Amino acid sequence: MNTTTAIPAPPYVIRIARRDGAATLGVLRDRPFDEANVWDAADLADRLAAAAGHPELTVSFRAGDSDRWLTVDEAATATAE
Repeated sequence: MNTTTAIPAPPYVIRIARRDGAATLGVLRDRPFDEANVWDAADLADRLAAAAGHPELTVSFRAGDSDRWLTVDEAATATAE
């Protein structure tokens, strides 16, 4: 059975954490991120690049007014379907 996860609309809050849930390494400014905010976008790019080489880390995001985190893997699956 295929389940599709709806990708929330921007703005987003971005979180980088350990996959085992032991620690959250950073929440981007702990405020909504949107592409109009260039300074935050550059900071996000740096953080994602740093996390990319570490399989023990996961990147997730949520809509600014939501309490549900969506991982990048879930977003890719939802987009592919």
